[in-house]
Amino acid sequence: MVKGKSDPYTVINIGGSTFKSRVIKENLNPTWNEMYEVVLTDLPGQDLSLEVFDKDMDMKDDFMGRLTIKLNDIITSRHMDEWFTLSDVKRGRVHLALEWLDRVTQSDKLQQVLDYRSKSSYMNKAVPAVALLFVFVEAAHDVPLKKSGKEPKVGAELVLGGTTHRTTVCDRTSSPQWNEAFHFLVYDPKNEELIVKLSHCWDFSLGSVVIPVRELLSQPDLLLDQWLHLDGASPQSQILLRAQLKILCPKGTEGSTENIESAVPKTSAKDSKPEEELVQKSSELLVPVTIASSVTVPDEDGKEIENEKENEKEKEEEKESEKESEKPPEDIASIDVRSPHTSPDPTFGTEGVLRIHLLEAQNLIAKDNLMGGMVKGKSDPYVKINIGNNSFKSHVIKENLNPTWNEMYELVLASESASDVRIEVFDKDIDKDDFLGRFQISLSEIIEAQYIDQWFTLNDVKHGRLHLVLEWLPTVTEPDKLQQALDLQSISYENKASPSAALLFVLVEKAHALPMVKGGKEPKAGAELVVSGTSYRTKLCDRSTSPHWGEIFHFLIHDPREDILVIKLSSGWDQPLGSLVLPIKELLSQQELLLDQWQNLDGASPESQILLRAQLKILASKMDRKVEKPSEINTEIKPEKSVDETVENPVEKPTGKTPEKSDEPAEQTTQKSTEKSMGANSSTGGQSGGKAPISAEQSLTPANKELKQETKPTPRLNELVASTVPVAVSLSEDTQKVPAADITHDTGHEAKDLSKASSVGGASKAVKPITVSDPACAANNEQHLDKAADNSHEKVHPTVPAAEKNTEITHVLPQHTCSYPGFGTQGVLRIHLLEAQNLIAMDSLMGGMVKGKSDPYVKITVGTTTYKSHVIKENLNPTWNEMYEMILTPDPNLEVKFELYDKDIDSDDFLGRFKIKLGDIIKSQYNDEWFSLNDVKHGRLHLVLEWLPTVTQPDKLQQVLQMQSSQSSQNKAVPSAALLFVLIERAHALPLKKSGKEPKAGAELVLEGTSYKTKVCDRSTSPQWDEAFHFLVRDPNKDMLVIKLSSGWDQPLGSLVLPIRELLSQPELMLDKWLRLDGALAESQILLRAELKILNSKMAALLALGAGPVLSNKQMPTTGQIRISLSYQKKLSVIIHGCRRLVTSSKEGLDTYVSLILLPDKSKATKRKTAVKKKDLNPEFNERFEFDMSVEDARQRVLSVCVKHSSSFMSRDKDIIGQAEIDLAQIDFLSGVTEWFDLKDHN
Repeated sequence: MVKGKSDPYTVINIGGSTFKSRVIKENLNPTWNEMYEVVLTDLPGQDLSLEVFDKDMDMKDDFMGRLTIKLNDIITSRHMDEWFTLSDVKRGRVHLALEWLDRVTQSDKLQQVLDYRSKSSYMNKAVPAVALLFVFVEAAHDVPLKKSGKEPKVGAELVLGGTTHRTTVCDRTSSPQWNEAFHFLVYDPKNEELIVKLSHCWDFSLGSVVIPVRELLSQPDLLLDQWLHLDGASPQSQILLRAQLKILCPKGTEGSTENIESAVPKTSAKDSKPEEELVQKSSELLVPVTIASSVTVPDEDGKEIENEKENEKEKEEEKESEKESEKPPEDIASIDVRSPHTSPDPTFGTEGVLRIHLLEAQNLIAKDNLMGGMVKGKSDPYVKINIGNNSFKSHVIKENLNPTWNEMYELVLASESASDVRIEVFDKDIDKDDFLGRFQISLSEIIEAQYIDQWFTLNDVKHGRLHLVLEWLPTVTEPDKLQQALDLQSISYENKASPSAALLFVLVEKAHALPMVKGGKEPKAGAELVVSGTSYRTKLCDRSTSPHWGEIFHFLIHDPREDILVIKLSSGWDQPLGSLVLPIKELLSQQELLLDQWQNLDGASPESQILLRAQLKILASKMDRKVEKPSEINTEIKPEKSVDETVENPVEKPTGKTPEKSDEPAEQTTQKSTEKSMGANSSTGGQSGGKAPISAEQSLTPANKELKQETKPTPRLNELVASTVPVAVSLSEDTQKVPAADITHDTGHEAKDLSKASSVGGASKAVKPITVSDPACAANNEQHLDKAADNSHEKVHPTVPAAEKNTEITHVLPQHTCSYPGFGTQGVLRIHLLEAQNLIAMDSLMGGMVKGKSDPYVKITVGTTTYKSHVIKENLNPTWNEMYEMILTPDPNLEVKFELYDKDIDSDDFLGRFKIKLGDIIKSQYNDEWFSLNDVKHGRLHLVLEWLPTVTQPDKLQQVLQMQSSQSSQNKAVPSAALLFVLIERAHALPLKKSGKEPKAGAELVLEGTSYKTKVCDRSTSPQWDEAFHFLVRDPNKDMLVIKLSSGWDQPLGSLVLPIRELLSQPELMLDKWLRLDGALAESQILLRAELKILNSKMAALLALGAGPVLSNKQMPTTGQIRISLSYQKKLSVIIHGCRRLVTSSKEGLDTYVSLILLPDKSKATKRKTAVKKKDLNPEFNERFEFDMSVEDARQRVLSVCVKHSSSFMSRDKDIIGQAEIDLAQIDFLSGVTEWFDLKDHN
């Protein structure tokens, strides 16, 4: 009865690409002002199709018209700016500006195009590309081999901006050829870089090349066509490619750029001008835009005047909305009509926490009977707790009717929940657990009482009771209650649980202006929230740059001062859209501990934001238990002198940020800071010696008003000195100088970082004026400043008068890293676990009437590290032949402990122990010895203990590598050849983030399967880490160290690939310098020190002479032979002919069969077995088995053949008689193989 409007949007299809505009709500004359670009090949028959739809929430979107334009017409006219009538509907038209861009190879056109682009603005935030980059990847030469020595299957990945292309993967060759072409849209030729990364099957790096696009601007015809050397590969490795840049010149750049008009003319639906004038005006515009239509079309009844009146009335009612649509795009974008806060549900933040303390039980029923019930036993009780769909299970207490658990559980529940807390006690048994009682209590009773400490009688059994503490924790928003909650965390529980201190509630409502995904499509946005080990995901929204979720989550927070909330937005969980990092401590300073506002996203466009509500609620426990903190340091830490007494020329303002509020006294805070700096990293060797570190929060009284400094945090000690006192700096000429404008200081270090830097360097007293005049000190000025600060009791007069007004300090970058005490001092302990003899037999048969054997294994404990050998079945003289390695700081008092146990179903039996001090191993360096076991009657263990001295002589490497091939361990361990020490000191000129902010830089170091991460620095393009790491290196000739820099671990800032073999040619096998980063700016560098130390093993020298440890026990005895035929004809064929000379201790013979399995997958499809042959030690099988797989797949398998005895359940004979493993890569499948293979003892 009442005529409404439409919510129009458009869908454009061309050349396989689809673009969708945003929806304009309730408007028949919409203005989009959006821009799209697509790269096309000029082929006949291509059309541009555009369809208009009305967005409907409940049903299918309504069709509003379509139009089709031939691509050939656009190319012919080059520029079209006109109104197009929609077909298949009664009325409607769309205004489009279509342009086929000219491509030129004149670099002087670039600035003209950039100036033209700066005057354009679009509602979909699209930025016009200024150039097209064409890349032809032809071939590569001398690509490095794989670690296995095989030629690689090489593929090339090309990356520019957010666009990635991949070539095909070539067959195995070190000189692959692709002949493939790619193109990229270039938005900033002066800063963007093309990265070409070569790899084997996309997982093993073979080298890379970085081509800054700006280099093409200086080439003739903007063309580069040549061989290029690969970084991270051999010196001969090269790639041949052709790269050409073509500038995209819009029609508007042909004339003068001075008279460019506004992107949107000042016309509206209220103006009534002829259509011809509108078309004429729009054709004069230099920027393709869409203009709001002012033409009225008669409706079905022809009542044009009536429609005009209706439109006028609607415009009056929506005056503000209409005014917005009349303004240019830049005005529209500048007005934010979004709600500043969330609209939370009334249930937001109403949940609470149920905390259950499972303490003990008494007088439980004894369920375990001995000797057929003649002797009363005990029970092995455990507890199951069920609340709704949640359940907890305690650990089992062995043979105890009065067990003590001391476990704690927490669960977040709605206070109006009608759930009951149901608790059941069971006796653990091998077959079926026995019931020991139950009871239940309603949640409402616990909430009402808030705290219940009570013994509960168990129901449905004769006797037994359970001691629990049940808490319903009220939540408060008073930050001063936090310390009380944190004090409870000093209570220890057997299940390692730690009481939560707070509840964090998060409402993720919506996001705004998210970036488009690849292909120009809107994202299907979802948000993942992570706190510590807990993560949640929202739903995935329909395609939109402004998704709406309105979902609530909660997290248990253990320490609000340390925990961090990370929200990662992505499209379909695989394409990142941005992230937000919110330290929980920021909520502690908010009113009601509540944050409710729009937050900017990192790694997205500057306009991208997310609206969320985060509220912290402290858990106020009523547990009446005072927890005394353990005394960490008995002596108080007091500064020797105050800063006011020792600083001669203090500045007017204090350096550093205002410290956050803390409930801890100043002495305690200082104490914790000192402890943290002492334990930060063993390689720094920082010892404060009980002195108070210099803190940035100490105020300084001005002595000279003419010296004025800005309030800036000072991350390093030398910067603190430079900012507080005038310093005369004398530098040598060879010092690497950097203009002051190029230096970006760290701006986010807190006072705690300053105290840490002070204590590491050794400076703990107040700082006095310092003169640096020795040229040798210039490169390592930080170290000398620290030393001078330590000797601050000696008065040093500055060379410049104190009253001098202008003090100039030259900013320098040190050429080398500073020397750090403790760097590279660690060594390697290598333990060879060989064999044991005369162990105690712990397995008894027939109630102890028959003596059995043992199933021994060894536990090795070194500090906090534990290794466990495999179990040897039924053997009192076992042979392990296993090897273990660990990196240790030489500590003579550290104990290396060995314990032997007999593996049992219920509880493992003790077989003996002994220990030896690390100092004794270091002193002897090589010890091949039998050690007697203590605390048992008999038994001894054969070990080789090595402390490996390190050398920097590369000629020692070959001897160590030969040891790797001559020695094999049963646990597949390979002896390391060297130790790599890496010091990551700092980086310089890192790129900014996409948002324009400085990055929070962290570095990840990866070598083979080992990876380490540095700390994440505060925002800076020149971060400083000063962290040391070490790696065990198996083969320095092949291993590579990869260092990846990123902001917050999610936005790459550059990388470095360092082949370890490069260190072998360096003096002392050490590299100490600045290295350029791939995938970053041309100026981006990292300063590191990498030192390789060869492990000079005495065993390696003995093995080279044919000596070495000798096993007393018979190792890998032969238990017979098996005859097998192997061939391949479309399928892998295995024929089991028979066995001979099988070994057995049984007088009755053996019932034998053969089991086959193709390793490594161990699936049912790769398992086979023969029939059983009765009472025969030389059985004949003659059975054929086939495996359907390719010959390439077969060559990567190992055939495991196992001859077994088909024993009865009561038999004590071994199931496995012997086994053999056949590496199919060594088999000649074409001619076939028939051989007798030795069967080895499976132990």
